[in-house]
Amino acid sequence: MNDSHRLIKRIEHDSFIVGKRDDGVIHLFLKDGVEITVELQQDFVKAYQNLYEGADFPVLYEPGEGCGITKEARENAIRMEHLTPVCATAVLAPNTVYQLIANFYLKFNKPKLPYRVYKDSEEALEWLRTFVK
Repeated sequence: MNDSHRLIKRIEHDSFIVGKRDDGVIHLFLKDGVEITVELQQDFVKAYQNLYEGADFPVLYEPGEGCGITKEARENAIRMEHLTPVCATAVLAPNTVYQLIANFYLKFNKPKLPYRVYKDSEEALEWLRTFVK
C-alpha cells in the first residue's frame, strides 16, 4: 500500500488493511498470500460498515503478492453487493495473473455496480474520484 499516509481512518485485520483516504476513496489492501473466502468477504463488509459515513463510497481493491479467491467467494461477491456501502470498485491488477482473475470475474459474474480493472493506481483513483459524494 503505497499511499498509506493518505488514510485518515484505518482498520487493520489479519488479512487486510482498509481505510478511508483523504480524497474520499476507500482503499482495501489485501496482504500477501491471502486467499479470499466467503468468511473473509464478511469481514470486508464489517470493515466497510465501520467506515460508512452516510454516503456510499468507491473502493480501490489492491491485492498483495500471491493472493487468490475461492470459487465460492467469487460467486458470493455478487450476492453480497447490496450489503455493502460501495458504489464502484476498481481492482488494481499490476500483473497478467491478477488481470486474468479480475477480468474473469467481470465477464462471468457480471457485477451490478461499476467495476473496472486497472494496471495503474493513479488511473484507477482518477476514475473512482468521479463517484465520491
